[in-house]
Amino acid sequence: MPRRKKQGKKIQQKLHDPPTLSDLDIRVLICIDYQVYHLKCKDKEANLLAIVQCLKSKCSIDLSVEEVRLKLAELQATLIPKTHKRSIYTEGTKCLSKRRIPQSYRQHIEAVRAEVMGGDPESLSDCSQELAAEDTARRSMSTDKPAQMVCMFTHECNLTNSEQPHKNVLPSLSVEIPKQTQEAFSLDTDGSLSSPPPSPNAELISQLQQLRSELSTMLQTVRKVEDAEHNAFSQTRSLIDRLLKSRLDIEQIVVQQQETDALNTSLFHHGQRLEAQCAKWDLKNRSLKFALEENKVPSALYQQEREIRWLKASLEQAKRDLKFSRLSRHHNLRPEKSFIENQMSLIDHKSKKTLCTYNDYYTLRMPDFDDHPDLRALLYRSFGFAPNHSVDQQDLHAYLARVGLQAVLCAVTAAAVCDWVFASDFESTISGRSLMLDIYRQHISRADGDDGDITLRNIDLAANDTLFKTDYYKKQVIPHRANTLAHLLSNTLAPLVPSAPETPAAHEFNTWNEDEHTWHLREYNFKEIFTIALDMKTALLTSTDQFELILYQHGSPYSEEDMVPETSSGAPFFGSYTGRIQLCLLPAVYAYSARRPGPVQYRVPVSWERKESDRMYLLSRAIVIPSLE
Repeated sequence: MPRRKKQGKKIQQKLHDPPTLSDLDIRVLICIDYQVYHLKCKDKEANLLAIVQCLKSKCSIDLSVEEVRLKLAELQATLIPKTHKRSIYTEGTKCLSKRRIPQSYRQHIEAVRAEVMGGDPESLSDCSQELAAEDTARRSMSTDKPAQMVCMFTHECNLTNSEQPHKNVLPSLSVEIPKQTQEAFSLDTDGSLSSPPPSPNAELISQLQQLRSELSTMLQTVRKVEDAEHNAFSQTRSLIDRLLKSRLDIEQIVVQQQETDALNTSLFHHGQRLEAQCAKWDLKNRSLKFALEENKVPSALYQQEREIRWLKASLEQAKRDLKFSRLSRHHNLRPEKSFIENQMSLIDHKSKKTLCTYNDYYTLRMPDFDDHPDLRALLYRSFGFAPNHSVDQQDLHAYLARVGLQAVLCAVTAAAVCDWVFASDFESTISGRSLMLDIYRQHISRADGDDGDITLRNIDLAANDTLFKTDYYKKQVIPHRANTLAHLLSNTLAPLVPSAPETPAAHEFNTWNEDEHTWHLREYNFKEIFTIALDMKTALLTSTDQFELILYQHGSPYSEEDMVPETSSGAPFFGSYTGRIQLCLLPAVYAYSARRPGPVQYRVPVSWERKESDRMYLLSRAIVIPSLE
């Protein structure tokens, strides 16, 4: 007990010691009074922001929220003991009421308050009156210490629900009974304290109790209404989700039914073809038996071998026809992304071997491009210039010299692949066009009503797939076309190579004055480049998607998602880059997500930039040289 009394005396002594406060501390306390009287908000963060704004607008003091938080923590530790449950956020200058503050210091506080709250007399008078009243009460208690009785009434109404608890706390009511009223109390003969006469405060307390009960009932009613609305909203949302899911399930069932019908139809026709083939096999079997009976075994075996080869070819053809006949409006047939990436990587690797025997990869000859229209057209395609664009030859020569021979040859080769292979309709000269073929296509597209265009597309895809897989196309058409384009490319690139004759002979492969082994190897690489490109184009033409090649023009912004950076010598580019590109050495391949209607179109579009409005997905990234200027 004595130890506790000593501690209490120390706390009381510390409580009554006059604090040492700076002008900033006084202004912060006055701003707390301002936000308490005006905002009346219980949110701590909102009070901090209000104090920061008040300091900035009233006192021209610019502090951050964290600085104000630290200052308030320092004032809390200085002015309010740890044993008290009060907070500096709600007390403000009230925490100075129980301190022994000299009158001159108190007048200084009032002067600062008048300076800060000069435009707000209501809050100024309220705070000043409260401090004056507390000072008067403290002085009266220190002189004669009258006995006071304080009635405290506090009600806490806790409303809880399933989501978040809410507290509604009525303010504390403090009633001070003066000394004259206290003397009116008297002791009876038995020592009990007689009750004083009823006062208006008792009626006020009863009214507050009634208001408290009504407020509690209203809050409970409001919470019940909110719970009911929340439950109704949850049920409505759940019903909408179930309806949407049911709709998607119905659409999926309809699509599956259509696919099942198409599959049943194709299986029925395939079964009929198998029955016909079984009848033929039965006939051949009887013929073989008859031949064996007549001792004609060698001729029968030879004939049987021919039949087996024919049946294998027919089976492969039937499989291809079945693959295309199963395609409906919701099916797609596209080449694998890995196949496209491998083909484009092979083209890039072959084009970089053009100067494999050269020691100088940078020096190139600067011809007059007006005398070489094919080379000029390919250079314009590489740079992204229009065919009718006018470019100063000196500027073009300086730019080519800065990039180097190796990079220029790779870029021109990529432009030749784009223009001579993908953007060309060479395949239409093989398949041929006629008025009767167009009439057949029109009848097929109208035969099945709304699905006529799908039927025409499937038949045309199957026909072109059959054409592209014939020995005639693989062993004659593609090699001859690749050889022609290889000779044309060698003659087109010759004006740029210092050792090659600038005006080569027409329709001959330009050897560039190299030894026989070297130019034979280069001729083989050029043929391989165009062979790979033609094979890749046949895979794109027999797909249900639409494709596009992007040969990015000079000055296009670099995109790490769509491009692979390299140096002008062909080495990988290390490090991050966010600028623009100098030259595109290999085009990027994109595919549209939209299905392709109608017959096969033999031209694959080639552009200089990607259209952001179209829904495209990347199949192979472009190879570019970053601009280091």
